[in-house]
Amino acid sequence: MAQQKAESLHEIADRTIDRTSGETVTVGEVIDASAGRAFGPLLLLPALVALAPLIGAIPGVSVVTGAIIAVIAVQALFGRKSPWLPKTLNDLSFKRQPLEEGMKRVRPVLEKIDTVLSPRLSFMAGGFGFRIAMLCAVLMAILMYPLALVPWGVMLPAAAVTIIGIGVTADDGAWILAGVVVSTAAAVAAYMLWTSAWAGLT
Repeated sequence: MAQQKAESLHEIADRTIDRTSGETVTVGEVIDASAGRAFGPLLLLPALVALAPLIGAIPGVSVVTGAIIAVIAVQALFGRKSPWLPKTLNDLSFKRQPLEEGMKRVRPVLEKIDTVLSPRLSFMAGGFGFRIAMLCAVLMAILMYPLALVPWGVMLPAAAVTIIGIGVTADDGAWILAGVVVSTAAAVAAYMLWTSAWAGLT
């Protein structure tokens, strides 16, 4: 992945609100306003949307956010210099109000997180460690599909990608590593859930 400038998390939330308008917005408009052409924010924003209670609970949202995360993470995994989204995803539209309310709620948290971020553990921010993190992000995106059938089921994989996205955005390998750990926990929890459900059916 090409080295990209670390960004302030709360400024991404601000841009999401300030640079969009109208009753409805498209995925492409939100991305252009908030994330631009950087991999970190493009992983972080859909994960935050899936994680935010006001937005993530809307039917179908986790499917869309999971698709965006998967597309972006696969491109980062294979070293694409700048991210791309297919027109089908770019043109999807949704109501702007829940997005604005969700971003306003998470902004104070993001501002506090900004104070503890710094470039470190460079082996996780590039090379093999980064690729492991992107594989985890792809896996979490895939898990969002079956877990969308479970109330609040996408919260743990969305949290994992959020943490990874924070790390990539801030070039902070410690957060990326933490996201990998949470991804592993989410995968184990999903496996146990499916095993339990299957045992109940047989």
